[in-house]
Amino acid sequence: MVKHALWMVALVAMATVCVPWASSPMVAFAQGAEVTEGGATEDIVVLDSGKEVRGQIIEETATEIVMEVAFRGMSTRTTFLKNEVLEIRRDIAIMASGTSASTLTVDRTATPGVNNKKTTERPEWVNDDTSLLYIAELDGFIGRDISETPFEALFEDVDKQFDDLINVPGATDEKQVRIDRREKNIVVLKMDCRTDPRRGFDGIWAAEKLAPTIQRERAKGRRIVFWVENAGGGAAFLAFMGPEIYMMREGWMGGVGTLDDFDMGDHLVNEKQISLRLGHAEGLALYGGYGEVGVQIVRAMTRKQFWFAARLVGGKPEVILEDPREDSELHGAGWTILSDDGKGSNADDEDELKGNDVLVLEADWAQKLGMTQGVADDVDELAFALRIDRNFFELPETRSEKILEGWTEEIENVIDQIAPGSKGGPPRGDLWIKFDEVPKFATSTGQIFGQRIRILKRIHSLLGRYAEVLDPGAGQRGNIELQIEQLKQEAERERRKNATRGRRGGRGGPSPR
Repeated sequence: MVKHALWMVALVAMATVCVPWASSPMVAFAQGAEVTEGGATEDIVVLDSGKEVRGQIIEETATEIVMEVAFRGMSTRTTFLKNEVLEIRRDIAIMASGTSASTLTVDRTATPGVNNKKTTERPEWVNDDTSLLYIAELDGFIGRDISETPFEALFEDVDKQFDDLINVPGATDEKQVRIDRREKNIVVLKMDCRTDPRRGFDGIWAAEKLAPTIQRERAKGRRIVFWVENAGGGAAFLAFMGPEIYMMREGWMGGVGTLDDFDMGDHLVNEKQISLRLGHAEGLALYGGYGEVGVQIVRAMTRKQFWFAARLVGGKPEVILEDPREDSELHGAGWTILSDDGKGSNADDEDELKGNDVLVLEADWAQKLGMTQGVADDVDELAFALRIDRNFFELPETRSEKILEGWTEEIENVIDQIAPGSKGGPPRGDLWIKFDEVPKFATSTGQIFGQRIRILKRIHSLLGRYAEVLDPGAGQRGNIELQIEQLKQEAERERRKNATRGRRGGRGGPSPR
């Protein structure tokens, strides 16, 4: 799994096109169903047209597959040529609804057999005055384990669990959280996550793709609390979008101090690109309500050239991005240096998360600076910090874990099929192995071209379906399209060559060798 993650984030680092505030494509998720009694199974044959044929394989040769297929209450035998078949799935459990487990996608919103307007049984003491906590654990990589589709599905489940939306007068499709529940129904995003560390500051682009969801949820009155254990890279900027942040005592936010390393070969171009990127990060802090202090913190977290010193005056934070000892009369006393400029003797031998060449925001100073509202190491402490400890209920049956873990499993399964087998990554995927083995089973050059094109189209389709994770910049799909076109041209040249040979042979003699 680690290799899969590293292979995926490396591809994203190369292929991503930065589109800030991009809207997220949604996937339609099927309704849940139970497996039939007796464990009935079926086989599924996927044809190169994309059609799926369901039944029982009763005979298979090197060139053909014979299936018994149910059709309008009757049973019939159907034969398919192997060169028409893209994929075979065997012994797939048949669901009670008649749906195959193979095609049943994780349902992000419903619980089978339960009233989905209220999917958890709540104790009798829970009443209208009780605060409800929906806690979702954001683990892993943002941009992979936490991307647009599961993040959207997560908040769809939030709406179903809380059941607190009402129609807005004058709007047909817009809903808002009921005013009486806006403070009491709380979504807690518990963060132990980061973006790919090799992307450094540019992990912000992965986090920004989640921004439209946060914006929409806040706009409709949803209360969102970030509870940070670790937020590395772009994950730190995601947390800044929330007006309520709590941290664990050993928590931290940082690992984005690479902006000064940006180099495109031209100083002016570098400064423009740095300014552009910095503007995005500062904008997220301003959106979260952290003002000028938040902006200064973002600069100190992202650029090594800045010092960062802070102090409290009358209980309010003051910060500067320079050495407070340079002009003691101007700066006065009481400053704490949280990061230096990393130059000369100030350079750290340790990595940036342990050194102070760039600012890493930790729990104590994060609270003093007003970036967080408190510290909490468990749910009871969090409830106390939220001032709801006397009457709160943590929803026990949310689908957040299934949504996020199910998404990660889907990505892993796709990688198993389409991984190119590059050095340091996972083994060559099943579809690429089939691509390699086509000449072993094809009976003509035309079949080789045809079957390889069909496999490439399948890979292209999977990349498109999970593009937000596996191919956000469409670079891989572009390469696949190029390979398909090259194969088509080779196939056409071969067809013309064979046609020419046939005409020569038809004029009274064998074709020349």
